[in-house]
Amino acid sequence: MSTFLSGNSDLSSQIKQTAVRSLFVLPGGPIPPNPAELMGSKRMEEVLRLLAQYFEYIVIDSPPVLSVTDALVLSPQVDGVIMVIHGGKTPRDAVRRADDQLRDVGAKILGALINNVDMESSDYYYYYRHYYDYGYHETADQADHVG
Repeated sequence: MSTFLSGNSDLSSQIKQTAVRSLFVLPGGPIPPNPAELMGSKRMEEVLRLLAQYFEYIVIDSPPVLSVTDALVLSPQVDGVIMVIHGGKTPRDAVRRADDQLRDVGAKILGALINNVDMESSDYYYYYRHYYDYGYHETADQADHVG
């Protein structure tokens, strides 16, 4: 992605087929000196338009919202955002701040995914209730009724 965005290659040569049928990957590439600037560029808008012509679903993995600005720059350009929360590690306050920052830039938050939770542990129920009560279930319910 960074190689294309910086103007050093064409897009098709950067897209790689995987061992999974119909699954392709566009690697991030070398870290440029100005990643957020590249993500917010007209060329990024062009990438998303081009990819949408050839792929039914496009999933963009970005760095954490609170660490760098990439996700905040990208989120208004995409159809929706799914927050990935590290179970047992990400503080509830950090989730709220990330949610606030994404909403401030006009991101459409589709929901949240909690990873690294031991489902056999008695803590699983705590994490489920802890984040479910935060309000993501409302977003999921609303998404079920969209178009």
